[in-house]
Amino acid sequence: MSSAVVRFTESLKLLRNISHELRKALNKDNVNVKNNDMMVYIVDQYRRHDTTDQRVCRPTHELQHMADTYHSYLNSSRHYRQIYDQFYSKGELTADQTAHMLGFKMPEKYEK
Repeated sequence: MSSAVVRFTESLKLLRNISHELRKALNKDNVNVKNNDMMVYIVDQYRRHDTTDQRVCRPTHELQHMADTYHSYLNSSRHYRQIYDQFYSKGELTADQTAHMLGFKMPEKYEK
């Protein structure tokens, strides 16, 4: 398999991953991200970085690096939001609630 085909396959996989992360970021499973402004911009960048013989091409891996950066950002943002919602969005918790949330068990209180 030629390196151009491998690069195209990797780029397409990254574009699909970005689309998947955008869908998750919008909190909708079946949303059509094709008309989303972010996705339109990313697809436009893919088309601009398309290599041709008629113009000067950008560095070979620049698009892959940018797409990987977009994917990492979207994925990290989603994970951050999940962690934040799980641990910090509930307000002040008691020691028992915190221990239970973290998987610990508080010792029973001794009463005379």
